[in-house]
Amino acid sequence: MDAWASPSAQDKTLPDSNSPPPVNPTLSPDNSVQRVRSPSSGSPLHGFGGAAGNNTAALSPPRPSVDLSKFKSSFETNHWSDNNPLWRSHEVPEPRLPRPEEALPSEISWDVSNYPSEISKFLGRQNTDTKNSLITLVTNNTFRNVCVHGPPGSGKTALVETFVKEFYTSNVEDGRITFKDCVYRTTGDKVAQNVRNFTKAVEKFKKHLDQKIKKYGIQPTMKCVLIDCLDSVPFGKQQNVRTLLESLDQHDVRFVFTCHSPAKLIKDLQKQAYLLPIKRLPQVDMLKIALTICVNTRIGYEKAAIEELFRYTGDDLGSIYRTLQTIFVKYAYLSFDNVIKVTNPEMAFKPMAVEAAASIMPLERCPRCTLVPPCKHISEFDLAEMGKQRRRELPKRGEGSINCAKFAETGCCPTFNKLGRCSCNHPLNIHTIKYPPKRCSVCSLPRPCGKCEYTKRRSELESFLNEKRTALKTVYKNKKEELIELATIKLKICSGHADKEEVINKKLNGCVEGLQKLLVQVEQVQGWLNHNLDCVDNSVFENKRKWIGKNVENCFYMVDRALHDWSSNRARGASTEVDARGGRGRRRRK
Repeated sequence: MDAWASPSAQDKTLPDSNSPPPVNPTLSPDNSVQRVRSPSSGSPLHGFGGAAGNNTAALSPPRPSVDLSKFKSSFETNHWSDNNPLWRSHEVPEPRLPRPEEALPSEISWDVSNYPSEISKFLGRQNTDTKNSLITLVTNNTFRNVCVHGPPGSGKTALVETFVKEFYTSNVEDGRITFKDCVYRTTGDKVAQNVRNFTKAVEKFKKHLDQKIKKYGIQPTMKCVLIDCLDSVPFGKQQNVRTLLESLDQHDVRFVFTCHSPAKLIKDLQKQAYLLPIKRLPQVDMLKIALTICVNTRIGYEKAAIEELFRYTGDDLGSIYRTLQTIFVKYAYLSFDNVIKVTNPEMAFKPMAVEAAASIMPLERCPRCTLVPPCKHISEFDLAEMGKQRRRELPKRGEGSINCAKFAETGCCPTFNKLGRCSCNHPLNIHTIKYPPKRCSVCSLPRPCGKCEYTKRRSELESFLNEKRTALKTVYKNKKEELIELATIKLKICSGHADKEEVINKKLNGCVEGLQKLLVQVEQVQGWLNHNLDCVDNSVFENKRKWIGKNVENCFYMVDRALHDWSSNRARGASTEVDARGGRGRRRRK
């Protein structure tokens, strides 16, 4: 029976944590306890007041229990949260520097040296079936053709390498036949380059293993050809691999290979191999692996650097290993800047943009109005000039000296601003200076403001200049050739007349030079516009426009007049020449 439904049960039972608090009963005038029944359930309830009919207050039913498993903390919904215990449990108290041998090209890549020692140590619940299948092969001492397929960076190569090593360790008891004797490794790219060399190398491997077997009288349970990324081999050459697989199958030599998708393999290879899928690890597991490497290798890191590393590599675990190794060998510390230097060098070595007044931060108050500049007495342009002067005063050290980290990051050296000295180098070429925008002298908005009348006049003049510039370039390109052609014809007609030739050359040179001079004048007015942004006199803009328009019209008129005269003279000269020849012919006949 419910404890809240029976008074006797309630007196004997402690109230539940989810139940409402107990209510003290009151006494009626005759010293009897009054109880009120709930109109809905009919159960007696303790109430306040004298008579049962006057007591309307009733206790609420017990609150339902809350299932806390439905709620997740911030790091469960976002593993990049600062509340994720991974960051606290994977701290590196004593980071180290890279050893000299780690910088050698022959050093083994970390994605190979960090392979798990056992199949069961691979993370990822989504790959449990694949791991169990390989563990079953190892346990039952059954070696067969295996194909592990999955997306790039999912751990295919690591899984097959671990499987082959674990099978050798568990089932090949005699150490006189080493692991290298039992396994031949290659990649799909090498097979695609030359299938014949691959076939010869496999036959040589088998021959060497047979000699060891004959010498020691031992028959190993594992003879393996390991091919990584077999799907990079074309279909035609995969037939040669299939033929080799079938011929070596009689000698108990098995093939273990990986591929991105079994659809990229021929059907005969698919049928003769044990297909096992593998999926990429969740990002939280990959984060755990990366932090574990940092702890085991004692690599100092920043949280922002790890985030940028994952942003660059995506979900490719092998790329995370290789990039992490490159950053550590080059810079010895995993900071955000060092990650950018490797992953995006163009962005890393690009000069950072800083404000011109950044070098004098923090700003001192104006001595006249006590406000923080810019104010009425110290403009933002004055602050920019003061910042440029401060940058010139900063100490410059030699090339081998250490750069000031704060100056490189913000453009300001607090030590120099406070003490007047700093032992670090302050190179000026690592920043690009941003100057404050020039403002309209009328409305004080950044120019061009588009609000004032003189700004509209300036825009009209600029569009007019662009129009005339385009027209002049078109005329100069098209009519210059026509002028030269007609002038040449005119000179041929007037050959022997020095005065006429001089007039023609003078006219031609005048037209060409006039067009060139006009183009220069247009560019001059454009330069005046760019360098005289404070001009607010509308008459100046109007005069510039009229002057350019008048000069352009005069030049076009001179060019058109020369073309018209020379073209008409060309026709007239040709007809005169024909008439002259005809007249001479008639006189001869007479």
